[in-house]
Amino acid sequence: MLIKGNPLKFIQNTWKKSHVGDNAVGKTLPVCVASAYIIGDNAGLSLIITGPSGKGKSNAVNDFFDLLPPGI
Repeated sequence: MLIKGNPLKFIQNTWKKSHVGDNAVGKTLPVCVASAYIIGDNAGLSLIITGPSGKGKSNAVNDFFDLLPPGI
């Protein structure tokens, strides 16, 4: 799937399975990661996710990074 398909769509769809309703976060995280590589020196875009404590903000980010290839 990742070689012949659409890696971004695969990552977003897989991520959505554990984060219902977090579509804006799921679409923004890949942009932030990509911007770090375009700009260089990990000086990409920062994302601030706000909301009540215990609603899955940290989990959303950690699950997203688990879906990226090693070394990113």
